[in-house]
Amino acid sequence: MLPGLLISAVALVIVFYCTGVNELGAAIRYADYRYFPFVLILFFLAMAARGFAWKTLLGHQVSFRHSFMTLNEGYVINNLLPARLGEFGRPLLLSGKTDLDYTQILATIVIERIFDLMIVAGMLMSTLPFVIGAEWARSAALTVSMFVFLGLVMLYLMARNRDAAIRLYERISLRWPRLQRFGQQQLSAFFSGLETLTDGKRFFVSLLWMVLAWGFALGHNYILLLAFVDNAQLLWAAFALASLGLGVAIPSSPAFVGVFEATIMAALALFGVDTSAALAYAITLHLLQVILTAIPGVYEFVQDGVSLGQIYRQIRTRNREPEIQE
Repeated sequence: MLPGLLISAVALVIVFYCTGVNELGAAIRYADYRYFPFVLILFFLAMAARGFAWKTLLGHQVSFRHSFMTLNEGYVINNLLPARLGEFGRPLLLSGKTDLDYTQILATIVIERIFDLMIVAGMLMSTLPFVIGAEWARSAALTVSMFVFLGLVMLYLMARNRDAAIRLYERISLRWPRLQRFGQQQLSAFFSGLETLTDGKRFFVSLLWMVLAWGFALGHNYILLLAFVDNAQLLWAAFALASLGLGVAIPSSPAFVGVFEATIMAALALFGVDTSAALAYAITLHLLQVILTAIPGVYEFVQDGVSLGQIYRQIRTRNREPEIQE
């Protein structure tokens, strides 16, 4: 956790160095809160679209309620535990509610993250011609696009040639019996989760839901920005959202504290947005995301009868499985 905590601390120092507390308070006090009902509606529509996207990736083998509520549980874990452990907690939680295998569910989350990166790269590339002084974003978007494309192709080839991929893994891991046994048990389920890549209809339907989710997210980001910046443009919100998609990949504390705010401030600074208004917007957006995902997420934790500590221990246990099986 230490590197992430240090990066978050440095980011917080920078954002508050650039903005005085009095100016920040004034920006929050004079915001137009009449926009907030529309922000809330679009936020939950974005989350619902993500729930439908994950349900589709899982082959409609789970209900929308399970996909939506477990998704929010994952966000709660990410906001309280380091290293985005929510991505590993979601399969644990969902496999306990359904007959699906942990590794099979994890594979769908890998695809979901690839979709996210595809959309982020697309947003960056489409907004760059209108952004002055953001040459770094072009190279970042191209790099992300290249790795996403290569990763998607590799996963597709493995899904189409699963038997050959398993045999190749067995040959490579022959010298490590523990690793080989672990892989033999998990790879088949993992490739089952990748079946979406070989099913054209499911692939495009799930991608469409993800695009819709990002569209709703852009909507609530833009409307919230209007509450703090009267003359805000949709372009500003789109570039800030795409930059945030890359910024939160940087190691940070749980909930991306500091890094979240610094990324948005840096993106909006390119459009001449006042630093106090940008920081007030970033803090409000961050708090809304944490609170609005915590409400259904914590409720579902109570319904499941599990604690955050139990989930953390189960994640650690799964990571040690090759050693345990020896």
